[in-house]
Amino acid sequence: MLKRNDSSVLSNLGIFNEALLKYISELVVILDKDYKIKYLNNKNIEKELGYTAKNLLDKFIISFIHPKDRKYITQILDDKNPPKTEEIKIRLLHNNGAYFTYTLHGELIINPETSKHYILIFKKEGQKSEITPSSQEFMEDISSSLMEIRFWKLLQSRKSKKVVEKSQELLQFILDNIPYYVSWKDKNSIYLGCNKNYAKIAGFQEPNEIIGKSDFELNWTKEDAKKIDDADKQALKSKKTKLSSETSLYINENLHWFDTNRIPLRDTDGKVIGVLKNFINITDRKAAHSALKKSEKKFRHLFESSPYAIWIMDLSGRIINYNSAMERLISGYITKDYKKGDFIGKNFLELVKTSKDAHDLVPMFEERFNNLVKYNDYNPIELTIRNSEGEKFWALIHSTIIELGDKKLIQTMIQDITEKKKIELNIKKSRKKLELLNRDLEKKVKERTKELEDSERRLILKNEKLKKTDQIKNEFIQYATHELKTPLISIGGYVDYILVKHHEDLNPEIKNDLNIVRKNVFRLEKLMNQLMDVMKIEEKKLSIQLTESNINKLVEDCIKELSFQTHKKEIEIINKIDNSLVLEIDPERLFQVFSNLLSNAIKFSPPKSEILIDVKKESDFYLFTVKDSGIGIENGEIENLFNKFEKVRNPLADKLNEEGTGLGLYISKGIINAHKGKIWISSKGRNKGTTVYFTLPI
Repeated sequence: MLKRNDSSVLSNLGIFNEALLKYISELVVILDKDYKIKYLNNKNIEKELGYTAKNLLDKFIISFIHPKDRKYITQILDDKNPPKTEEIKIRLLHNNGAYFTYTLHGELIINPETSKHYILIFKKEGQKSEITPSSQEFMEDISSSLMEIRFWKLLQSRKSKKVVEKSQELLQFILDNIPYYVSWKDKNSIYLGCNKNYAKIAGFQEPNEIIGKSDFELNWTKEDAKKIDDADKQALKSKKTKLSSETSLYINENLHWFDTNRIPLRDTDGKVIGVLKNFINITDRKAAHSALKKSEKKFRHLFESSPYAIWIMDLSGRIINYNSAMERLISGYITKDYKKGDFIGKNFLELVKTSKDAHDLVPMFEERFNNLVKYNDYNPIELTIRNSEGEKFWALIHSTIIELGDKKLIQTMIQDITEKKKIELNIKKSRKKLELLNRDLEKKVKERTKELEDSERRLILKNEKLKKTDQIKNEFIQYATHELKTPLISIGGYVDYILVKHHEDLNPEIKNDLNIVRKNVFRLEKLMNQLMDVMKIEEKKLSIQLTESNINKLVEDCIKELSFQTHKKEIEIINKIDNSLVLEIDPERLFQVFSNLLSNAIKFSPPKSEILIDVKKESDFYLFTVKDSGIGIENGEIENLFNKFEKVRNPLADKLNEEGTGLGLYISKGIINAHKGKIWISSKGRNKGTTVYFTLPI
């Protein structure tokens, strides 16, 4: 209610009265010409700013406004012809000393017979406009104000015209600041006026644009225009007030719902001369109601279909409902005398008392219920309950506070966890067995680990002995090779000397014997050199001396050295390596590789065949190939060929007694690896030839 300090102020405002101000939920302040507070809606002032009417009446409004914002309000108040105010942000002083921001709406009301007053409306940021009085009361107040203005227009003198106009402006100002959609028509269903909210949904910017139009000229769909027009005409015809009628309208192609109220407008003789209506937008409420219904339906479905026994009670403990699973639990486990719905409306302890363990369960359930209501203690509990036959079963009981609509209720769920407990017991037993097995396994593992450790120690000792033996072997081979090499050189030299000096004196038989000796000396010398290379490779001491060398010339020299063997078998070696190819290699070692590979190719090739030597440049290396058309190699033999003393059986060599040492490929691999290359063999099988590949970096 408005608190007044001067009873003459209302009359000074024309027909404006406090009955309309109650529909504005924002802060309303009326100032006199000296900017003193004369009226305020006391309830909202106390709620928003913590003041009573006594604190504010007859005080200057400026003293309650933040110092930095006072210039804005004084500009409005001091303006002789202020416009209907645009929105301005103002900080108002709370009774606790803090400032809160509001949006200011204002109107200057001038009565030329008396004085001027200001009405100011402050809306807090984020605040929604709300109205609490009944729709009928609101409609009657607005109707009364409209008719009073019309009556004054007819009866007041010209001197009072401005008073009536200002009263009409004030009514329009109040209507524009309430969250309703208000309009009024004449008896022909033609609009006489409306507030801003109604003008906006009808497709206009200002309320006066609607005057003189019918619904079919507004921004309604054809169907909506006919619906509104028919309802207004029905109200005119029935001459009765119709409240709370729901209707839907399409606004900007979106469906909105409104609660509509209509009241006939009457003249002083009681004759109906028009209709007043207001719309209340209930779209959000409808959506919330629909969502609530869906939620309740979903809840009922989950409630009934749940495998858990559920009962719902109010905060006093009275059972409101329980589901089918609860009924089965009651009838099957708790009491056989149960009839459907027996416990609805009763205190839940009556249900607990039917258990064989009631003397223990009742006090416990009562304590948990009190803790839940008072302290929101939601902790679930597991316990055993005896059924009507005295048999025990395990139950998990969990109670929570839920909200259904605007009510707080308690939902209790009981889950039979007997099977779960049996499984847990079996798991516990299994875990014990597993622990025993683990201990036994750990014991066996320790024993086996000790055995393995002992075996490892023995192997280490054996390995050390083998290393020492291998070292002794290498030292012996090195010593034997060195000691044998000197007499062999001497023997070879003397044989050559005899063959040269006494060539004419020696008979053919002796010459043949000396040639055999000479050949065997060279063979032994070659074997000793190979053994020395093998030891160097194994000890990773094989060294190479890199120098730029012509590869074609190196291969040609090698072919010449082997010419005796090729002529003997009439084998042709084709060298396709370019004359200009020069690489940084160890020429002696690479000569040794080509010699080994060509010797093998000659040895394993049939007479009158060809051996092809070729090279291909790749991205960062040269790929060399030595290809023959000899006896070939089986797949199972290839992977072992680069091992020491590994040989391929050769029927041709067997006939000629040309068996090799089995060290050539092993040494060749060591030399190629020392050059940072790779070597491998390919063959399609027996009697299909063999190709040896090796790479050298560019």
